[in-house]
Amino acid sequence: MDAYRKHLKGCDATVLSSQNGRPVQFFLKGSPALVVSFQGERITALQGYGSGWKGDQLANLLGVAENRSGTLAAG
Repeated sequence: MDAYRKHLKGCDATVLSSQNGRPVQFFLKGSPALVVSFQGERITALQGYGSGWKGDQLANLLGVAENRSGTLAAG
């Protein structure tokens, strides 16, 4: 997960919050805008923001996230 956190930073993601000095929530600009949250060594939340996107479209959001910032590890 540390490599994925580093990859997100390299994709110009904004760190929204940190815990014990480690980023735990990132924001990626775009359409849809994405927020990726971590807890320990797991991705615990993926949220999309933008017109036409709903919280129940997780499969679509995972596809967008993979296309825009690399492969997400299953948690």
